[in-house]
Amino acid sequence: MNKQRMSFGNLTINQRLFVLIIVFIGLPFFLLGSFWYQSSTEAIEKFAVDTNKRIIEQTNVSLDSYINNLENSTYPFIHNPQIQQFLSAQPLTPYQYFQLAKKVEDDLFAQMIYGRSDIIGISLVASNKRQITDYEQAPGLLNMTDIRKRNLSYLSRMDQLSDFQILGLSKVGPTPSLTIARKLYDNSSFLYKGLLVVDLNLQQIGAICTNDSLGSFNVWIMGSEGQIIYHPDSSLIGTEVEESLLRRLESRSSSSFFRHQDPASPAEKMVIHEQSRMAGWTVVADLPLSSLIGNLITQRNYSLAAAAVLIGISL
Repeated sequence: MNKQRMSFGNLTINQRLFVLIIVFIGLPFFLLGSFWYQSSTEAIEKFAVDTNKRIIEQTNVSLDSYINNLENSTYPFIHNPQIQQFLSAQPLTPYQYFQLAKKVEDDLFAQMIYGRSDIIGISLVASNKRQITDYEQAPGLLNMTDIRKRNLSYLSRMDQLSDFQILGLSKVGPTPSLTIARKLYDNSSFLYKGLLVVDLNLQQIGAICTNDSLGSFNVWIMGSEGQIIYHPDSSLIGTEVEESLLRRLESRSSSSFFRHQDPASPAEKMVIHEQSRMAGWTVVADLPLSSLIGNLITQRNYSLAAAAVLIGISL
């Protein structure tokens, strides 16, 4: 017996209606819904990148202004007579050295520290082994021997430093600090003979990152060598950026990308990064994707549920 070939004309009315509803209502709705979700997601992501990139650029401008202000505040040390006396090889009696240190602390250190809460301490170190330090604003008790040894290590590589340079993170007691240095030269020989070393807490940098982002997402800073200079999670400060993330941040092909922060978690983040012109840092913003398109996902789910109910009723 010949098998009768199934065709649309051989279907019952109920079967035809079923096929028509699926083909002309269900399928188009699914395709249009997928297109709407994809296009709207891309539009939201692009808007988020453009908007938050401007925030990151503003953060960079604020950081550069902060570093520039620090650099300008060190200029009075270059030609100051007390600094020149401090750098000279002329021997000083203990009382003369005490008077010089008091004059430097009262006239120069106090002028730089006045009105600032970000300076933990200041050191002057010269090639003639003299040092003047002021760490009265540092929290807790400090081992000044460690600080003096550290200052001498900076002095030993003075030839490798720029006139004004960010040396990186260090520890002043238990407090992580950002250390900067200004090279000082002798006016008579025009040779570099000393360093001004300034230790800063990270409160001002943290305030810049938080204020510009309004605290709506994490903004953190990576140093030129891959070390985390600042992060809202203080336990990460001073640690190295993981290699896979570091490669993507150092890539100049794109200023944004997506990543899973934790392989065990399905949560995805959009990462936007911008390099600072003056400090050489990379400012990074982590934006949870759920906060960008979370409402869109909810609306999609409601729409699909409503469509499924309507198609079910129609069938």
